[in-house]
Amino acid sequence: MANFTRGEIAEIDAGVRPAGCLKTMTFDAGIESGALAGKAALTTVLTGANNDMVFTAEANGVAYNDVSVEYRDPGFPSYTIKTIMEGAKAIVVLLGTNSGTKANATITTDATEVTVGDTVTLGTGNDARTYTFKTTMTAPYDVKRDGTAATTLANLKKAINATGTEGTEYYAGLSVHPSVTATDIDATTLKVEAKAIGTYGNAIEKSESSSHLDWDGTGAYLTGGLAYAVTSTAAQVKTSIEASTAAAALVDIANSGADTGAGAVTTMAQSYLTTGSDGKVPLFTVTGTVVGSLRGYCETDLTGANATLVHGITGSTNLLIPIITCTTIDAGKGIDNTGLVANGLPLLVKPTTLFAGEVFATTATAATTAGKIHYVLDWIGMTSGATVEPA
Repeated sequence: MANFTRGEIAEIDAGVRPAGCLKTMTFDAGIESGALAGKAALTTVLTGANNDMVFTAEANGVAYNDVSVEYRDPGFPSYTIKTIMEGAKAIVVLLGTNSGTKANATITTDATEVTVGDTVTLGTGNDARTYTFKTTMTAPYDVKRDGTAATTLANLKKAINATGTEGTEYYAGLSVHPSVTATDIDATTLKVEAKAIGTYGNAIEKSESSSHLDWDGTGAYLTGGLAYAVTSTAAQVKTSIEASTAAAALVDIANSGADTGAGAVTTMAQSYLTTGSDGKVPLFTVTGTVVGSLRGYCETDLTGANATLVHGITGSTNLLIPIITCTTIDAGKGIDNTGLVANGLPLLVKPTTLFAGEVFATTATAATTAGKIHYVLDWIGMTSGATVEPA
């Protein structure tokens, strides 16, 4: 406890300001300038339908503005959804994805042997390979015309995959096709598919010049290639987060508007909850312990239907100035520990109250939407090194 001289005590008793700190506050219903205490929230805006949700903080407070939610594509086929925490407040949902599909096409024979010189072409650009049916093979990519449609079709499969015997099913020097594989075969059909999963296979060309062979469909390309895709629905995301003890302790989740939760979600970058408020308007930060008094001079009328303000510290929100209706705090009026002070009357200067910690106004009942007050904290340090600074 600090020791005061007789002269210092006399100054305190006389109301002479030993030390003062000024803070001007303009109220605008912002998080730290007049908002009523409320929960932070995040509403997703995703591509698609029935997949948006509202994340609401479990409790009021600015601290929940640090909570974030992210939907992440794991980058590989993943059949289950998983929620993890990255840091104390970062909720990351690893979305479930399917395995994707390969583009494909099927060539069909009419069960009549092809004619010598008929061709089948597969591939685009440098990957293109033309297979020519010959009874006597003379060049690479010649395929043995073997007497029956089924046998010749089987030779084509072996040529595409380079799995046969050179000089028997196809001419020597042939190499495996670089972008497609021949797969399912029966007596009249042969299926080929892109070697890799994804939409790139939909650009692989296919053609034939034969009156006895025909590719399925009318297009000139393989079809059906899909990249692996997110399969998780909003409802599954909700279930996953609620199953995580840490994540569920931070947020409540509900469908947004009329959304049902049945739609598949899309990836979402880390997004923070916003507008969480403690209803506190920070005024001064006190280090150590002081004896002080708070007063304010209104420059611009305060507004806010049903709004009230109290001034104090944590645990005693009305310690320094009792509750006052905001609309009564008009330009020219003052406030001190007696409450509202009319125009022209003096405000209390003498430090009278022992306290420590943050000094703040608390918005109660409704938001304080406009107005300006100049605050002064008059104080004397009661512990060594005590200071007061504007918050």
